[in-house]
Amino acid sequence: MRGKSTVPKDALINGILSTLTEEIIRDRLNLGISVNVNSRIHNLSKSELVELIKSSEKGEKLLANLEEKYPLIGSPTLYLVISKNIPTAKKIIDKTTDIAKDDKCVLTFSPEKTIRSIYNTDRARVLNFTPYLIEIPVFYERRIDFTSTDPENWGENLIIYDLRRAFIWISNAYNHGLIACSDYSAISPIITWANNFLEISLDLPNIPLDMFYRLAEGGLPRTATFASTEMAGKPFLDIQSLTVYDQDLKNTETYKKLQDDNDREQWAGYFSQHPTIPIGGLGIARRYGRIWTPSHLPKDTLLTSAINLISRTEEVLTEKLELGDKTFLDHYKYVSVNINGKPITKEPRKIFNDIAWSLYRIIKKHSKQEIVDNALVLKVIEHKDVLGFITTIETDCKQCGFVLVKCPECLSPYEAVIDDGEIKIVCPIHRDTKHDGNDVYKCECGEILEIILPNNIKLYPGISTTQAFRDFISQKDLKFDGWFLLDGNLLRSYPKSKIRSQEYHLKDLNLWRLRAHIHVISPVFGKGKNQVIKILKTIKEKCNQNNWHPSKKMCDECYKRKIILKDISNNNFCLPRLIGLAIDIKFDGIHHQYEEADIKYHDNLIPDDNRDVYVGIHLKSREKDPPRRGVGQASSGMKGLYAQLFFSIYKKLNSLPSFDLIGVSIPNKIYQETRNAMVDLTTELGYPILVLDEEDWLLITAAAIETIENQQEYNI
Repeated sequence: MRGKSTVPKDALINGILSTLTEEIIRDRLNLGISVNVNSRIHNLSKSELVELIKSSEKGEKLLANLEEKYPLIGSPTLYLVISKNIPTAKKIIDKTTDIAKDDKCVLTFSPEKTIRSIYNTDRARVLNFTPYLIEIPVFYERRIDFTSTDPENWGENLIIYDLRRAFIWISNAYNHGLIACSDYSAISPIITWANNFLEISLDLPNIPLDMFYRLAEGGLPRTATFASTEMAGKPFLDIQSLTVYDQDLKNTETYKKLQDDNDREQWAGYFSQHPTIPIGGLGIARRYGRIWTPSHLPKDTLLTSAINLISRTEEVLTEKLELGDKTFLDHYKYVSVNINGKPITKEPRKIFNDIAWSLYRIIKKHSKQEIVDNALVLKVIEHKDVLGFITTIETDCKQCGFVLVKCPECLSPYEAVIDDGEIKIVCPIHRDTKHDGNDVYKCECGEILEIILPNNIKLYPGISTTQAFRDFISQKDLKFDGWFLLDGNLLRSYPKSKIRSQEYHLKDLNLWRLRAHIHVISPVFGKGKNQVIKILKTIKEKCNQNNWHPSKKMCDECYKRKIILKDISNNNFCLPRLIGLAIDIKFDGIHHQYEEADIKYHDNLIPDDNRDVYVGIHLKSREKDPPRRGVGQASSGMKGLYAQLFFSIYKKLNSLPSFDLIGVSIPNKIYQETRNAMVDLTTELGYPILVLDEEDWLLITAAAIETIENQQEYNI
């Protein structure tokens, strides 16, 4: 590891001449009377100048002051960053104070990487600007490969690490900050370090062309780099990218012609006599917001430039947003968007941006909805899995009201797909058969349903998708923390509930404690558990009679007969009947009017002062051969539950008759992330949820068996 002085040679020389007397200099350098001191000092190497200045106590103090003034090696580049979640200065100072003392707060990388580690050894501080800036010092170790010229190991490839410093300059008064650093390779590691240890969100931007000109305003162009646009026709020069230079560049015909060429855009340039830089000039590259100067400037000059650049950037963005200029989004081109743990790119990212822009407009207009075109709806459907959307088909039934359209064979909610550029309706289980708007669809009650595409399609974003839009849209002075969906051609936005609800469990419901004694039933283990799971594999959400379509008459007959233990292992038994046995209620699962759930009944929530609640539970049969981690959102059963859950939420948000407590149930282990997503979504919207998985169904079955055994014992 080695470290060099960050002070430029000229500053060291000026410091020596202004601090040390000629007598001291001659003495330290052993110079004769005939030697010109000034010339001799200028001929010294930088390391020799440092040793000279350190040779006296006064010089030591001077060097410390100079290194404070010039903290960065060479001519640093300023990297504009989009900053979010910036806490108060006190919190950052306290956090960095703790980090500086903690050896574990070091971000390390593999040996072959250019940057070996990122860490901090000093706390942040507030700089005296208005508004104030917070300065976070960061150190990084940069790998340097070289070939030895030492006779003992001549030609050997060697590696050393250079310790270098960078600064993060941010403020919660701005939506942007800057990273001052001498190595581009260190920028991504620094951003990752800030995210991991300071929980500060930093992203590199893309500078739109008009913002580029605003940042360059006042400077004289010396060099300019132009590149062909994505939709370039035939530029007058058959070169994809070119850089031009001239002392009087702005007055050259070539420069003017390149600027007027619609098939090219300027991507970088160097501007002399820039108003924010007193010495030299300023270079700007639109990609990743890089701003540089060839001069090794003192930090206070860099900071003044930094504040000017941030202010200019935010002025342009504000103007774009106010004017409804969609190129506003170009600035956030490189901001990473992750959905369900995966980054979205290419076409899905373009679709994401289109939806985001519609949400921007809704927020700015203080509206609740906006019309989107059919093309966007089709694109969302086509990429719904990547974008994290669930699709349903919903319409009005003359008998039942607002209903989900379901597959007549298995009663799974239909979903929408794109086939040969057209919208098709498919069952998540019977996917080979595709339908369109001209097919005949029936409600479970038998009523013919009218379907118009895409009007009757709803696209619901999962919690990961919703959070991605919230993070992306909450830029500048905008704040989006609600929920939205695509309702046909309407993008509808809903505010976040003021009261966060919670997840409940069976033991929180009065009937389950009073009748099923769910709170005292021992967990089912070992051989007994295997027997119960065997039962749960057999029992389905609908009984097998009448080709999976039980009638009211069939359910009434089932009510009348006495249930014995072997009945619950029979294919002609159903999950609603099993759950009803546990709490002594007869459920038939036949839907009437607005009762759009497999289980619906009234109960009391014990934790909420015994509050009356209307409970609706959606049931799905146990899935065969589920993954060890549990069934996730991609499984057909969970897709169906998600569709029904979103349907119930939508009705509640639109003040339509719905349940007070919505339940989703499948007798499998549920993948934890999927479970968390459902709970987070519903509770955040103020809608309490009940999730029943394999462990719950083991207890439900045990309670049902106990009921049957008691009936037999007392001959009920």
